[in-house]
Amino acid sequence: MQAQYNVQLSDSQKAQVARLVLEANAAYGESNNAQRRYLERVQARHGCRQLLEQALALEPDHAAAIGLLGRVAMDEGDLDQAAELFEQAWHCSRSSPSSTATWATGP
Repeated sequence: MQAQYNVQLSDSQKAQVARLVLEANAAYGESNNAQRRYLERVQARHGCRQLLEQALALEPDHAAAIGLLGRVAMDEGDLDQAAELFEQAWHCSRSSPSSTATWATGP
């Protein structure tokens, strides 16, 4: 598990992270859209990963971004990496009450 960072972001940086995560979610949805060609789905997954990496460069402990990165890893068949990312996301969300509600499991 990676160390947690306490990064103080400005409001504009927080907004940028939120936009990146929203765009990553949209790209992730496209990567699983059965109506898209395989190449389009792979490109969407790659774009999703890039957006998440940008968001995490600004806010390394962003639970939703880490969790979505875990879903990407799972889709790519890297189950060990996915499990590590899900655990990391869970720990990050526990330090942020607003994001804890997004997890279905208890403490």
